[in-house]
Amino acid sequence: MLFEEKAAAQVLAQEFAPNLVAQRQPMSESGFSTNERSLAFQNKIGARVLPEFLSLRDVPSMKQHQGSAVAGHYDIDDEGVPAQDINVVDKGYLKALLSSRVPTRRVRTTNGHQRGGGAMFSVLELTSDTKGKALSRADLRKKLLKLVKDRELEYGIIVREITDQNILMTGLFPMLQGDMPMSSGSGSLPLVEVVKLYPDGREEAIRGVEAAGFAPSLFKDIVAVGKTQTTHNLLARSVIPSFLTGGSQFMISTIITPDLLFEDVEVRPREGDMPTPPRLARP
Repeated sequence: MLFEEKAAAQVLAQEFAPNLVAQRQPMSESGFSTNERSLAFQNKIGARVLPEFLSLRDVPSMKQHQGSAVAGHYDIDDEGVPAQDINVVDKGYLKALLSSRVPTRRVRTTNGHQRGGGAMFSVLELTSDTKGKALSRADLRKKLLKLVKDRELEYGIIVREITDQNILMTGLFPMLQGDMPMSSGSGSLPLVEVVKLYPDGREEAIRGVEAAGFAPSLFKDIVAVGKTQTTHNLLARSVIPSFLTGGSQFMISTIITPDLLFEDVEVRPREGDMPTPPRLARP
């Protein structure tokens, strides 16, 4: 499955980036954790979380990238600490977590990432350290089709847009009075714009599907990335739930990433009926 441009940034923002934030698990009176969200990397510092040809850094000092404004930029966090640029993942290995003044077992000090009630990613930039793994858009498609041939499949999948969590929860869902397909289970991504890519280059649109079982560990198996990066500004869901911090539910962030080619992602139909598609073409 190939995630192009905006979709690559969306999948990184929704399924990988939240796990880069240091969290202290709040405990209930009975001693059980009351938050199990985005905790995959809390004890993974020093472990491999991406392919060895990829690195990831959080750069709140960045104001522009290739002529595009970077909305996640800030100078001082909400606790008055100067923002720090952090090499989060170096050549595939997790080196640090983004933190606030709230200490955890593995992270005892802040690196200036308290925003909107809790620690939060700001400007994440994914880069390739190996030239052979960074391919043009045409070569990425050829790589996808080679995987299709090797596995004796009929077609590959290209994703161009994923359901935006902020727009879904604050706009579409209330507007449609709940008549909107939701993801069915943890790690499920509702896909908005998806096509089948056949070996002859033909594309065929798909409706009503989702990527299933999308865990952070899946990012270790990225096969290749694109040469050019996409800068995507978004309102990202706060990693530490707002009902625990009293802060904002969504925070302005930026994801800078090339296209991402995954070898093995499950795609399945969504449960329930799909709304009738618009009769007019998209402007």
